[in-house]
Amino acid sequence: MTWQWAFLINIPIGIIAIIGCLLFVDESRDSTKKHSIDVVGIILVSVGLATAIFGLTEGQTYGWVTPKLTFAIGSFSWPAGGISLSMAMFIIAAIFIGTFVWYEMWLTMRGKEPLFDFGLLRYPAFRFGLFTVAIVALGEFGILFIMSLYLQGVRGLTAFETGVTLLPFAIGSFITAPVAGLLASRFGPKWIVTFGMLTESIALFLLSLVIQPDTARIVFVPIFLLYGMGLGLAIAQLTSVVLSDIPPQNYGKGSGANNSCQDHTQMLHLAWKLNIKLRPLKLVGHSTNPTGRQVGLRPTQKAAYTLHAVLAAML
Repeated sequence: MTWQWAFLINIPIGIIAIIGCLLFVDESRDSTKKHSIDVVGIILVSVGLATAIFGLTEGQTYGWVTPKLTFAIGSFSWPAGGISLSMAMFIIAAIFIGTFVWYEMWLTMRGKEPLFDFGLLRYPAFRFGLFTVAIVALGEFGILFIMSLYLQGVRGLTAFETGVTLLPFAIGSFITAPVAGLLASRFGPKWIVTFGMLTESIALFLLSLVIQPDTARIVFVPIFLLYGMGLGLAIAQLTSVVLSDIPPQNYGKGSGANNSCQDHTQMLHLAWKLNIKLRPLKLVGHSTNPTGRQVGLRPTQKAAYTLHAVLAAML
């Protein structure tokens, strides 16, 4: 059994979840209001985020402003002018995202159902809650991504050994997430989220003190466990904070905004890490470490990350 089997655990869990929902979750509908899907908004934000992520991911390859390399698909090729492909993607992203904001506000003023209700940003808990969600997503995804590269690229561990080393993250979250609700009912979700993020910050600070090319793996265990415990406290109550002061009829919109903010922040962070931070450190490339194992991201792996980020932005 190889580490790839870890992905298959989602299949039985997904099947059980679907069956459970069909059997035990009652359908609820608002028969007093007719709902519609904001197709135009979906297209605008999908194209805007996808082009922004593509521009970030390929900036080092094709040039940030001036062209460095020709991009070609069939008979189409770029550059067609004096700007790089990435800069063209950024311009397209700005146009589409700007149009998306205007269109969503226009729908709200006409009493329609927008994909994202910008009027909810007038509620402080919702506004600052989304900001906190983005910060937590950056920390959660960033440390897992970087530590995976460190453990395999610098330390020469296998994918399975890396997963075992990172296991305390999950264990810490499993410990604190169930009790976060009880603590929040006594002290308030805001303070639990704050304490959780403080715990994560302490763990990251400790990690910065001990991480070296030859640091013993056992040293990381309590630090990863501490970070996971902070993450369990913060992430479990963030949704409650985001939805705490918006009208109940907007809980669905607020919850969707919360999930989208987390997912798209992670995708933008992945694109930034791949090219702006990791490529100069030669972690986006293909070489060998002193143990003789191949390290870094192969071109096919990097392309897979890029495609994953772009598709995630569109979905």
